[in-house]
Amino acid sequence: MPGQVSLPDEVNKFPETIRERVPDCDAVIIRFVEEALRCYRAGAFLACAFMTGAASERAVGLLTEAFGEAIADAGNRTKYFSRLNNKPISKKFGEFMACYKGCKSRPNDDLSGDLEVMMGSMFQFCRITRNDVGHPQIVPDLDKGALLANLAHFVTYIERIYSLIHHFEKTGVVL
Repeated sequence: MPGQVSLPDEVNKFPETIRERVPDCDAVIIRFVEEALRCYRAGAFLACAFMTGAASERAVGLLTEAFGEAIADAGNRTKYFSRLNNKPISKKFGEFMACYKGCKSRPNDDLSGDLEVMMGSMFQFCRITRNDVGHPQIVPDLDKGALLANLAHFVTYIERIYSLIHHFEKTGVVL
């Protein structure tokens, strides 16, 4: 089809792959990933970046909420949520990471090994590209290869976020 970018089958199946690996994945996240792929195939790379950023923001929002809800001590839970109240997602993520560092109930497996690097870099890439598109000063020059790599990594990113959510729901959070 003219004007369409062909993607490998594996990439086209990212929404299904997320559903398979994270059966309880939020429908909003899946919808935005589907839309990001449609945008990428259509050569609408700015829209793809925006959709991927929106999916990331939703996932991180769910993570920060689940972490807070799992905080065992009511006083610490109240303090955590008061620091998140009406803050942009970047501040919420920063607060989550700061509290996570002091968390005594972190997972001891591969889940937490490279969390700051893996999740932090993915979150920041999605946030920055989304902001470049959503708050434009100039038309950003987004590399379509970088966007495709970002989409490819998104499956693992969502898996990691949901693994953490499940861990906190199961074990609680002790700060």
